[in-house]
Amino acid sequence: MTISKFAAVMGSLFLAVGVMGFADGFVTPPHPDDPLLSVESNYGRLLGLFPINMLHNGVHALIGSQDCWPGETYGRPKLLQNLSAASTPC
Repeated sequence: MTISKFAAVMGSLFLAVGVMGFADGFVTPPHPDDPLLSVESNYGRLLGLFPINMLHNGVHALIGSQDCWPGETYGRPKLLQNLSAASTPC
């Protein structure tokens, strides 16, 4: 699997999770023992498992939308490949 395809798959997953967090059908109310947050908009649990809020959903949607288009237009996959190659020890 190429870096571009991997980025597209992960971007699609992040985008789907971000959109699901904004849909009421996927979000359950928070548990009574969940901590209080400063951003309580859309606060709950995604699929009853993962604590989320509007800021968290927005970050997921933003990252996902950027990674869904990993073409060579912006050189992002090549940059990631160069960074990973530079960080591996010889």
